[in-house]
Amino acid sequence: MAGLKKTPAEKTTSPNVVLVIFLVFFVLVAIGLGIWGYYGYAGQDDLQTKKRSAEAQAKAEKLAKEYYSMLYRHLRGAVGDKLDKSEEEQMKADFEQFINTDGGKFKDEKTLAADRKVIETLQALELLGATDDKRDYKTDFPKEIKTLRDKVKALEATTDTATKNKTQYDAFLKAYRDKQDQHIADANKRIADDNAKQTAIVQQKSDESKKFIANNMELIEQLRVRDEEYQKLKEDHNNEIKMLTRKIKVLDEERKDLLAGGGGGGAAAPTRSLGTEFPLMLDITPGRALWDNPVGRIRTVDLDLRQVTINLGSNHGIKPEVTFNVFGTNASGRAEGMLKGTIEVVKVEASTSLCRITSLYDAEGREILMALRTRNRLQRETENAMRDGDLLYNLFWGTRVAIIGYVSVMGEPSENPAEQVRQMNDFIMLLRRNGMEVDAYVDLQDGQQRGKITSKTRFLIQGDPLRSTAKAKADDDKDKEGALDRNDLVNKTSLALRNDAKDRGLLMISAENFAVVTGFRKTRSANVAEVSILRSGFPGLPVAGAPTAGVLSLPGNQPRDDAKKDEMPKKDN
Repeated sequence: MAGLKKTPAEKTTSPNVVLVIFLVFFVLVAIGLGIWGYYGYAGQDDLQTKKRSAEAQAKAEKLAKEYYSMLYRHLRGAVGDKLDKSEEEQMKADFEQFINTDGGKFKDEKTLAADRKVIETLQALELLGATDDKRDYKTDFPKEIKTLRDKVKALEATTDTATKNKTQYDAFLKAYRDKQDQHIADANKRIADDNAKQTAIVQQKSDESKKFIANNMELIEQLRVRDEEYQKLKEDHNNEIKMLTRKIKVLDEERKDLLAGGGGGGAAAPTRSLGTEFPLMLDITPGRALWDNPVGRIRTVDLDLRQVTINLGSNHGIKPEVTFNVFGTNASGRAEGMLKGTIEVVKVEASTSLCRITSLYDAEGREILMALRTRNRLQRETENAMRDGDLLYNLFWGTRVAIIGYVSVMGEPSENPAEQVRQMNDFIMLLRRNGMEVDAYVDLQDGQQRGKITSKTRFLIQGDPLRSTAKAKADDDKDKEGALDRNDLVNKTSLALRNDAKDRGLLMISAENFAVVTGFRKTRSANVAEVSILRSGFPGLPVAGAPTAGVLSLPGNQPRDDAKKDEMPKKDN
């Protein structure tokens, strides 16, 4: 056990411990010196930053001082404060930077834009204005204030004078009004006195005035009655004169016809007894075709298409379906020669119209049936062809007419009352489309007269009478007694309207002749060889510029030998 006892360790001073302690101390000293050096240099940088900031602030304050000094000196010019030479030079140099586009050295000033607007506003004032270089003002407020004060003083002097004049005028006006009021009061008093006197006089003579008024009214009534009697006598007298004039004309025509029938040359006059009334009496004066002046002219002609263009359009009242007769012209521009043909308007423009040719006549007065291809047809057309400048005639266009009887020019005659009414309505529509106004006609439905003849009515178109009851009984047609009673009423009303037209001196014309003289031609097929001629004893065509008055009956109205084989024979008209 004694051998196993542990001996205590001996104390030693090893160099490793000393080295460790030294290293720890060295590290701590190095760390402390680093910290001390860092904070020392950081303080120097902060001081440098503060120095630079202070210098920049000082520079900005100096620049701001220069900026506001410039504005101050510039505005002193506006209020009239004079600058010394050094201040003025410094102000101009700084103002040059101020008005520079980029602001010059004052570009960082926050109020630069607002201050520029203030300066521009002051220089734009009419009171101050700006110099040409815009560095200064043309004048200043004190000068302008002095000028305005001088003007105010001058105006005050003028106002004082005007005030004095106004005071004098007011005084004069007051005196004048006082006199006027007095004059009006005196006048009113005199008027009241005069009214009282006149009222007394009127009251005294009231009975006499009433009696005088009653007598006056009675005289006026008598005068009105006498005037009506005079007008009636005058109208009867005029009607009698017109009737006698017509009788004289008829007798003169009969005398001429008798003389013509007894002489040589020309066709014999139609036979008629004394007093016989014909619905159409023709008197074509030489050079005046169809009793009237021409209403227009042909402008262009297309014979291949059977079309012409005329110088009348909607501006002249032309409508589709208006028809015209065509005559040639002589050297003086008047109508001359045989009737060339007829045309119908199909298309209307403002000042022109397109028309189709509805009938043609050769140089001898024979109608050329356009639907048939006959020998020598082309030669016959060229002998009397329509040309530019030919004259247009329609006596009835734009006139007022009356109608009696049954008219069937729009279709074949019929005894059916419904068809008769339809054809009459179509005829009236045809007249209106041709610019005519129907003042009076006999309604075929009930036999009553519609409208009346006026002083503006010029023509009476006479249709055919309806079959009377006596004729129906002779034909033993008892199933149509109702319609025949209507026929008698229509004939009776037509006779009364015809007598009215005679008394008024209207020209009477048959429906067929009316269609011919207005240029109307019914549509015909190629199988119809009927020609259009004037009826009622006048089978010839009208001739313009003829040596004798009237309608001529020429040999050419009969078919030529070379055409008889190709054309169908004419119906007996």
